[in-house]
Amino acid sequence: DSITKIKLLEKPSEAAWKYAHYGAIWDQLRSEFELEERFQRLSLKLELMQNNVKYFLEILQNRKSDTLEWIIIILIAGEIILCLYDIYDRAQEKKRAEEEKRRARLEHQEARQLGLEQP
Repeated sequence: DSITKIKLLEKPSEAAWKYAHYGAIWDQLRSEFELEERFQRLSLKLELMQNNVKYFLEILQNRKSDTLEWIIIILIAGEIILCLYDIYDRAQEKKRAEEEKRRARLEHQEARQLGLEQP
């Protein structure tokens, strides 16, 4: 793109030359220094480098995405574990409350049977 923008490979118009034979010299120098071939190779190498940079950036982005996905999975698993613990704790608390009520009823019945408490 930059080569096209600065127009290195384009031949100036005949009006640009003060003397007409400069055009012939221009053509000879272009062929002598192999400007077109060199710029084509340079363009190819730059394009290859650009593709490699895009590829490596995609790899880095994918690694970052994978890391974030694993973090999210771990957080969800932690949330599930906390919810299961909360459910288990509530069930244990409910069992303890029921056991305490049952003991209180048994103590009350025993007290009634022993006559310690009036009906």
